[in-house]
Amino acid sequence: MKKEHLLIIIVILLASFIRLYKLGSFPIGLYSDEASFGYNAYSLLKTGADEFGDKWPLAIKSFGDYKPPMSAWLDIPSVFIFGLNEFAVRLPSAIAGIITVVIVYFLTEEIFSEELKKIKMFKYLPYTAALLIAISPWSILFSRSNMLVGVEVLFTSAGFLFFLKGLKKSHYFIVSGIFFVAAIYSYYGARIMIVLLLVLLVILFRRELYTRKKLLILPVMIGFILLFPLTYSIVKDPQTLTGRAKTISIFYDQDIRLKLWQAHTLDGQTYPVVLSRFFNNKPYYYFTDVARRYLQHFSFDFLAVKGDGQIPFNLQKTGLVYLPEVSLFLIGAYYLIINRTKKIIALLSYFLISPIASSFTFMTPAANRSFNMVIGWSIIAAIGVLLTVNYLTAIRVHKVGITFIVLAYISSFAYFLYVYFYILPVKYPAQWHFGRRQLVEKISFYENNYEKVIVSDSSGPAYIWFLFYKKYDPDDFRRTVKISDKPNEFGFLDVKSFAKYQFVKPFKWEDVEKSPNNLYVSFEDDIPNLWLTTQDGKTLVTHVIDKVLYPNGKIAFKLVQLRSL
Repeated sequence: MKKEHLLIIIVILLASFIRLYKLGSFPIGLYSDEASFGYNAYSLLKTGADEFGDKWPLAIKSFGDYKPPMSAWLDIPSVFIFGLNEFAVRLPSAIAGIITVVIVYFLTEEIFSEELKKIKMFKYLPYTAALLIAISPWSILFSRSNMLVGVEVLFTSAGFLFFLKGLKKSHYFIVSGIFFVAAIYSYYGARIMIVLLLVLLVILFRRELYTRKKLLILPVMIGFILLFPLTYSIVKDPQTLTGRAKTISIFYDQDIRLKLWQAHTLDGQTYPVVLSRFFNNKPYYYFTDVARRYLQHFSFDFLAVKGDGQIPFNLQKTGLVYLPEVSLFLIGAYYLIINRTKKIIALLSYFLISPIASSFTFMTPAANRSFNMVIGWSIIAAIGVLLTVNYLTAIRVHKVGITFIVLAYISSFAYFLYVYFYILPVKYPAQWHFGRRQLVEKISFYENNYEKVIVSDSSGPAYIWFLFYKKYDPDDFRRTVKISDKPNEFGFLDVKSFAKYQFVKPFKWEDVEKSPNNLYVSFEDDIPNLWLTTQDGKTLVTHVIDKVLYPNGKIAFKLVQLRSL
């Protein structure tokens, strides 16, 4: 076996181990979106319809956010083989993460094909880039959870790779188109990302494409055919496109309108209204807001120190990339700008447009919506590594320098693993919805003694964990489910009840129906430990019959009944 082949095999094995080790146990809990994909895959497998009875939908209704269907589709064979559990739900995303490492290897090889022949140090560039994404905290975070973007980034990067290959052999354009369409079916942001990327690629390689224009007809037709069902679905029901946008887009955020009103009110005291409106208007405010949010994704704090501040993607104690890697990335970026070719410009464009879709949302910077950045980051940082090693070799301190770089990566990687496998599960278990499996198991043990099970829904859409962990029959669920008439303040639909289970949101104990025949489920301290009331001449008092504890010993859930004194 050649040395080069052995190197990439070692990298792939490392990536596989990191992404598959205790996959069902870490993250420590199953996030609600993961449970939704898993149960909808189970429902599609059993009945050919999603949880609410829509036959093979192109947007999973789920919590009213109309999720793209790809993650649920990919979960179907996994659930069929391994059953409905955490491992099965996350496996497709983990496999996507492993394959993405391979894609980065070949993508680097394709972009720098000429440099690999001419520049000696570039010989190991594809292996270095693959290694960096294999151990990337950003990549590991989304490879070990089923949160849409893991598979989307695989498809987008593969589409990008085969587009570049198509410039030499046109039949690869068909493969590229299929991957790009798959990305669009995988994640909302890809619908913006892919369009922007294709426009830039067409402009950049217009001469090469013009000479092959007849050969592009088939790939374009195949792309349109594959996208037709989604287009028809959106025309038929616009919510499949706008449902999620309404909950996260800055255009639905009242903050901009409030700022405009304040500006007009203040300026109106000094300037004419017409002048105030000229300087304070929606296009200007939206443009500056989007630009500010876009630049946040390149901030040092976001990338290397704090990461994403939003749950569940907050790593708490570390950033999305390793701290020592930032300087290496800057070295690599400088080299590419100075020595740019069309393919290098394409890579830089891919990297720079990756956060654009995220910039139109009000929860920024967002690690998930900008996840495509990890591809360009890994390749550019790898160039920085090799340039640094080459420079250290030239000044004859390469042994010390290389040792320092290796130790910096090893220590950073070890610290990330410590945070991921110890700090997050022990100190921040609620972040990934820990305790839902244990809760459903305990409720299943007690529920036959009660007429109703009334559950606090303040910790997320609790119904989905009942469906998931009970492997609840989809047809039985559809027969009894009751859903809220309109979306809540966050744009989501609430499942009010099914069978004997009632889900109360907002949960206010004083307003909840009281009966000794009910089992009550309290999220943390939603129900007081000591509470009493008089009903029908009897004094009822709360009694905690069981608990679910976080790994740190704090209360996650309480199972409560009312007893007569």
